[in-house]
Amino acid sequence: MNAEDSALLDRFAGINIWRRGDERAPHKPLLLLYALARLQRGEPRFVSFEELDEHVRHLLMEFGPPRKSFHPEYPFWHLQADGLWEIPQLDELNADLERRSRTNNPPKSVLKKVNAEGGLPAGRSAVLSPAARVPQLTTSTGTARRSSGSPRDSGDTAR
Repeated sequence: MNAEDSALLDRFAGINIWRRGDERAPHKPLLLLYALARLQRGEPRFVSFEELDEHVRHLLMEFGPPRKSFHPEYPFWHLQADGLWEIPQLDELNADLERRSRTNNPPKSVLKKVNAEGGLPAGRSAVLSPAARVPQLTTSTGTARRSSGSPRDSGDTAR
């Protein structure tokens, strides 16, 4: 493994996951798995928020804790801080945030209005190639801790 691959895997292992007590938010790991699956299928690195919104919301409903609402816009925006996400429309979105003094997240409506796209970082890393082994990455993010990948395999019935 070269230094670029190693650094990228370190970023995956070090993602900042929101926590409250024993509860963890699965938003970032699920968005990363969605993005990696797109690359595995040979799809473009960047995906529109419009497209991503529905897919990641369904993943959050299936694998996350019960909620009244789900927010794919949070990992879409906050994965940038982990060095694992790029948004080409960043200048336009930051200009909108400056007008909204009370928030540090662009709302879904703005992400859709500017046709925001996001994706894994550009680079030559073999880790992000379609031939990469996704289990290696998912293990480093802590999301592949169950044998079949199903949240129900852990015996955790408190959902």
